[in-house]
Amino acid sequence: MKLKLFCVALMTLFATTFVSAQNEFGKGDMALNINYGMGDFDFDDSNVFQHSLGASLEYGILDGIIKGKGTVAVGGQVGFGFGSKTEDGVDINCTRFRIATRGVFHYQFIPQLDTYAGITLGIVDIDKAELDFSDYGLEEKPEEKETRFVGPVAFAGARYMFSDSFGLNVELSWDSFAMVGLGVTFKL
Repeated sequence: MKLKLFCVALMTLFATTFVSAQNEFGKGDMALNINYGMGDFDFDDSNVFQHSLGASLEYGILDGIIKGKGTVAVGGQVGFGFGSKTEDGVDINCTRFRIATRGVFHYQFIPQLDTYAGITLGIVDIDKAELDFSDYGLEEKPEEKETRFVGPVAFAGARYMFSDSFGLNVELSWDSFAMVGLGVTFKL
């Protein structure tokens, strides 16, 4: 009997979780994306593979752009990237911190799948690279730090909403910070 009740409860939960997400992202909606990304860090003719962790928050401000569908959203993004590489006996450790703004256009072709594209405009990127020459018997660890403005970068993505408040997302970007990102979305 307990097993039957458990199965009925599980099926009810499954049905409400996977079937109820019919709404699309619209004006007044807010979504939080938390992503893991992969990119690269260019340093003195060396490319260092970079992992990144980031979060973006967006808010729908305008609805019904194309035939009553489509939403324009604005928001912000923060991220932290890190990577290391050994090249010619030199250890290269890189870190990057980013704060940026985003403009996003959402268009839902099928229920539960929110597709979007937009532009990221970085407020600041703080890049730091540390070199370790200990393999050559040198104790000095030179460090290079650069703070720069990030120009406009295009991105496109999709998120599949399993419920009205939870989904998974994938994002592609023409930015070395995170060229591919995978994560979760929470609709607030």
